[in-house]
Amino acid sequence: MGFGESAIVSADTGISDIITHLHDGYIVKTGSVEGLKEVILYFYENRKKIRGMGEAAYKTATKYSWKCFGQTFIHLIKSLYGHRT
Repeated sequence: MGFGESAIVSADTGISDIITHLHDGYIVKTGSVEGLKEVILYFYENRKKIRGMGEAAYKTATKYSWKCFGQTFIHLIKSLYGHRT
């Protein structure tokens, strides 16, 4: 996603919580060979849509950068100790 590529993820992974199905990635039912075949075929048949999904994936990835993670983590720690940021 950070390289502008849409993601194909399993429904039972944490990243599926930030993916919007068919917007910035494709969520496949865990263990579904048929679902995986479907997404591969979808990507093959919808190359123009996939480019747009890749752009959306990049935007999503920037929201979850290490810098953003660090800032959120610091805010959480400060809030646990009663400090305001």
